[in-house]
Amino acid sequence: MLPVISELQRAQAGSVLPDEPMSLHTTWKIGGPADVLVIPQTKEQLIRVLRILYEYDTPWFVLGRGSNLLVADSGIRGAVIRLGGCMQEARVEDHQLIAGGGFSFI
Repeated sequence: MLPVISELQRAQAGSVLPDEPMSLHTTWKIGGPADVLVIPQTKEQLIRVLRILYEYDTPWFVLGRGSNLLVADSGIRGAVIRLGGCMQEARVEDHQLIAGGGFSFI
């Protein structure tokens, strides 16, 4: 995992948190560490993240708000992606709601 983490950091792909306890990111406050948690702030950073993960054949999982998610004490192998920044925003345009993938309707 170290080469993947180094490449994510080098590519400035957002916040890169190795061995991040998933208990900090779930509403149940349980769960061991993810190999790496990545929080891209822009669509461009998300694209960089996905390209790197595919290049290194790294399994990945997109984390929503962390509710109704139980993570084993052994954690998650691979990368966990949590959408941040502009992907948590929503706006109304011509009577349509445009929402990013990380937007919470609650």
